[in-house]
Amino acid sequence: MYFISAFVVGVFLPFVHTCTLIPGTVFYSSTQRTILAPIVFQAKVLNTTEEEPPGQLFDVCVKIERIFKSPFEIPPELCFGSFGIQELCLSYVFPDTDYVFFVNEDFTARYDGYPVSAIQVSDELVSAVERGYCSGETPPLRDSCGKLITLFYTQRNKN
Repeated sequence: MYFISAFVVGVFLPFVHTCTLIPGTVFYSSTQRTILAPIVFQAKVLNTTEEEPPGQLFDVCVKIERIFKSPFEIPPELCFGSFGIQELCLSYVFPDTDYVFFVNEDFTARYDGYPVSAIQVSDELVSAVERGYCSGETPPLRDSCGKLITLFYTQRNKN
């Protein structure tokens, strides 16, 4: 039995590739990711463009459940990209699952530091995201925790 296990590991393990990160890659907390990302929302994945067998890159279509921050209006359902297998250092998401998404303004998944752009929803995650938004230095136009959007913010960010 040992010989068979050693053979399988020796033959197939070299073909398994893992995400290789640059030494010193930072792992940002959910709170920090919220501060860094221009768009953060909670949504349920409706479907993906992934094919069988699993592809490399795919888009997801989601139903927005809660917007934590955004510089503009977001439709209640949208599709956006830059997801994929973890071996490519991308976030992999599943249909019918709720996630908090960290997104760029061009609606691509945002990867700051260690590659995470979607995290499955939990009460702790929502609290961390709210802390990130409420302690951030640049409030978005959509406010989920009572911050006022000032004229100073609007004029400062038009440049």
